[in-house]
Amino acid sequence: MQAIPTIVTEKCVVLRSVSIFSSHEVSLKGFLRAVSLDKGRIEISIDGKSYHINGLEDALDDVIGPMVNRRVIVRALLGASQRHSFEDVELDE
Repeated sequence: MQAIPTIVTEKCVVLRSVSIFSSHEVSLKGFLRAVSLDKGRIEISIDGKSYHINGLEDALDDVIGPMVNRRVIVRALLGASQRHSFEDVELDE
């Protein structure tokens, strides 16, 4: 297994790498713009660009709902397919 270097940018921080062929954890800072309970995802806006984070099934809508239109930090797994899978969300204070 080859180690993936930690990458730090204004938009995304790689927190941990699982393997070169699987996903790695990222932290996204931006505005929470939408919550779709039917589709099981949230939408976060970073510098005017929207990102969809899937896998919201276990998250509580009453916790995430009040965060809409506020700055948040979303932890997600970024897979080889470049899709984000939800891990956690918190307010960016």
